[in-house]
Amino acid sequence: MATFSVWITGVKKNPEPRQITWVCGPEIVLVEEVVNHVSEFLAPEPWNRVSLVAGEDSERSIWAALDQHPMDTSPRLVVVRHVEKIHEWDRFVQWVKDRSRNPRTYVVMVSSEATVPKTEPTPEERRHGTRPEPLPHIACIGTKGHVVECKPFTSATALRSVEWVRSKAPMRDGIARHLLTRSNWDLRLVRDTCLKLAVFPGEITISVINAMMAEQPRDSFTDALLALDRKTALLAAETIPRDEIGRIIGLLDAKLDKAGMIHDMQSDHRSPGDMAKALGPQAFLLTELIKVSKHYDAKRRLSIRKTLAVADEAYRSGQTTGLLEVVVAFW
Repeated sequence: MATFSVWITGVKKNPEPRQITWVCGPEIVLVEEVVNHVSEFLAPEPWNRVSLVAGEDSERSIWAALDQHPMDTSPRLVVVRHVEKIHEWDRFVQWVKDRSRNPRTYVVMVSSEATVPKTEPTPEERRHGTRPEPLPHIACIGTKGHVVECKPFTSATALRSVEWVRSKAPMRDGIARHLLTRSNWDLRLVRDTCLKLAVFPGEITISVINAMMAEQPRDSFTDALLALDRKTALLAAETIPRDEIGRIIGLLDAKLDKAGMIHDMQSDHRSPGDMAKALGPQAFLLTELIKVSKHYDAKRRLSIRKTLAVADEAYRSGQTTGLLEVVVAFW
């Protein structure tokens, strides 16, 4: 059994996955990284990739999927989620024993449990030094596969956390630590931020991180509205504190300006490099803006700015109830 930090260290030395991977833990981002690594390394053809969900798919269909051999030369990958809902494990234990008969079928068992489930010794057994042991269907994996617990990074694994961040986007160690701290160690937020930073043309600095983090609490509303997803924007608006409305109006105005600039540059057939350069320190927004800029020609931008001006005036006069909903309606 290994922590994510131990697992990722081993992967750097030998990236080839073992035939069986069992992964669990509260850090869903890290759990998905384990699953994605196995999938990307094996690169099975679509007909050799099977995704099942215990509790929705029958246990019989899960074990049947493991027994099936791959089609053609591609390996076969079976990913089973919510495996904590499986009750009968005898077929799996037998499959582990007989796995050499089907060496090109790989399985990833994803559990929603926080830790690897173990048998708890009785008080008497504890007094004799007996320790908790993984349940038989996990213990049988042994050295034949990987059992990985994805828990939050700690001070003991701080170095691994910095390496993990830097693997997502190039930056200095101190900047990576600042990103982790600034995001309050929310690894999903860190990962999503790094995806934006990966397209950033200049050096990633603390000021760039701070600029991105300043937008995060309002992103779900502004991103949905820019994409013309009014339903999601309205749902997000319900959770926004009233004292945030003024800042959101300003953010919408700024993003509208950038979306308009990208729209105009696309019309002039300018390259993505030119667009990133024009965005400057906020070049990380390019991927997002390119997707929505087609909606924002000069005529529409003028209409939206009039709406934002009215909303801003209402906010300054103390009117906040329903204000964002009006912005969504007239966007």
